[in-house]
Amino acid sequence: MMQYSNSPNLVKYMMCIIKQQDELVKAIQDTINLRYLADAFGKQLDVIGEIVGQGRIIAGAAALGYFGFYDDPLSTNPSIGDDAIPTIGGTYRSDGDKASTDFRMNDVQYRQAIYAKILKNDSRCSIDDVLTWIDLIVGYECDTEIIEGVNTGTIFIHESLSQTSRITLGLFMAFMKPVGTGLSLRDNTGVITIRPIDRNAV
Repeated sequence: MMQYSNSPNLVKYMMCIIKQQDELVKAIQDTINLRYLADAFGKQLDVIGEIVGQGRIIAGAAALGYFGFYDDPLSTNPSIGDDAIPTIGGTYRSDGDKASTDFRMNDVQYRQAIYAKILKNDSRCSIDDVLTWIDLIVGYECDTEIIEGVNTGTIFIHESLSQTSRITLGLFMAFMKPVGTGLSLRDNTGVITIRPIDRNAV
């Protein structure tokens, strides 16, 4: 091999092998690192969600309500919306959206839902757990007040939440609510409807 040590062809050949080896090492590192919830995305998140029991798609969440007119009973927010204020207006439907209005979380929403599911799996639904759960779903620390009554409670989030956060909280709160209690949920923009979910569809 020594007689070929200065051969440009051999150097290029060895560089190709080294490059392929670097790609293989990176793929192995990604296989390990992207199993961490904070770093995972796409299919890696789906695998973690399957482990903890949290799906990415909420099937048949038709009550999400797309943008509509005031006389449209399926439109939960009949306002035309405002680009500057995400809490105003309904969810728009594009040509590519399914008519069944399944709610498919993006990676950011899904990661927050997985964190919240992990907390739920290990929770006794204490007040502190519920407050932390809300922060995980919304994605930041909220100014939240819980008013307790006899077998009932009101959660008042002193924030103007985005439409997506309101929808997600309304869909998932039924899982975090203690059994046998009544619970109402609201933010600065009004009441957030807590909708029962088919647990087999989540």
